[in-house]
Amino acid sequence: MSSKCRVVRVVLVATALVACAASSADALTWTCEAIARKGSLDPTGRVLAGKFGKKRHGGPAINSDGDVAFFATPKGGPRRLYLYPNGGAPTVLAEAGGAAPGGGAFEQFRQPSINDAGDVAFLATLDTGAGIFVDPAAGAPVAVARLGDAAPGGGTYATFDGLARIDAAGAVAFLATVAGGPSGVFLWDAGSMTTTSIARVGDATLDGREICSFVAPAVGLGATATAFQVGTKVSCADAFEAELVGVYRDTGFGIDRVALAGDATPVPGTTYAGFLGDPDLNASDQILFRATLTGAASGTGLFLFDPAGPATTTLARTGDAAPTGGGLRTITEPSLTDGARAGFRANVAPDPDHEGIFLYDGIDEAVVTRLSAVPAGIFLPGSKYQKIFEEIGVSRSGAWVTYSATVKQPPGSGGSKVGLFRCEGS
Repeated sequence: MSSKCRVVRVVLVATALVACAASSADALTWTCEAIARKGSLDPTGRVLAGKFGKKRHGGPAINSDGDVAFFATPKGGPRRLYLYPNGGAPTVLAEAGGAAPGGGAFEQFRQPSINDAGDVAFLATLDTGAGIFVDPAAGAPVAVARLGDAAPGGGTYATFDGLARIDAAGAVAFLATVAGGPSGVFLWDAGSMTTTSIARVGDATLDGREICSFVAPAVGLGATATAFQVGTKVSCADAFEAELVGVYRDTGFGIDRVALAGDATPVPGTTYAGFLGDPDLNASDQILFRATLTGAASGTGLFLFDPAGPATTTLARTGDAAPTGGGLRTITEPSLTDGARAGFRANVAPDPDHEGIFLYDGIDEAVVTRLSAVPAGIFLPGSKYQKIFEEIGVSRSGAWVTYSATVKQPPGSGGSKVGLFRCEGS
């Protein structure tokens, strides 16, 4: 594992910046750069290969300084977790075969996230099991929890099924099944380096129901609240009662309902049919969740729950007009900014842009689309996007976005390559 340097603010990747069109005078102007691609060298001189991230394993993550954390595999291996700061030298944070805190060796990595302090959290499989780890900007990597460790409330961790984005203080919330005790959501505090249980199977909720199961990997962490997706009944012991899935949150005074299957949505004449992916929370403990609708309208929507109301509003849904023209056809798992904006990738139809990365909150804009110019530098002028991948990262400030894409280069210049990009809005 290479040594880390996260302080020096000298940009090492020399790439041309390309302005992306904004949708209105109030929207941001985005400049993007390519920071790595298949065939380029990693910090140790190895040739990078394949995607930067993987579906269901998590894509690249970015913070409000533009620092990007991601995993990729150089040719011939091993699988690695990288940090490419927006200034300073890129580094290898962890690699397959490298020693893991607490013993054993890393094998695979999932769900990386990075906070504004530069702390990186991730889930990893090991040759001796699995664990959740934090690599702080200052200090040695830490094992938050490992299989076989004692869980709060009894029993030992049997599987790790979800990991929330690391918060500003370096805390992480995670979903785990427990052998010999109740499974649930747990919170690790970076200051005390202790873990507490947030919600477990069998817990009563404030709306008179019980938690019967947790839906993986759906967990999110805010400033003081944790949100998660669960299956509930009035009585889990009643085998004949249908289990209803919903999004709930820990308030510090109990487990409160955000939305339950069958509840009315903010879209008139519709109810929630199901919930997709992880809820995401921001510094105001607002909760962004993705759900399917049924009733007078159908499709998928992004909904923002604000505990200050409390009230839930619709930020975007399939069929809405896209800033580039056409309408949103699909919406992938979103990220929530501290300014209550939803960042997501979407397919667009009928429109020649086909797909893009968007920010929605009433001032809706495109960060990049299939027709945007590919930043020159490590890609040749005249290169074109072929596909923008679903797994994107959005900073809490809402001013930075990272993504990977397949790029077709001009004829005779090496064919298509997968690249990693970051964009800054100003």
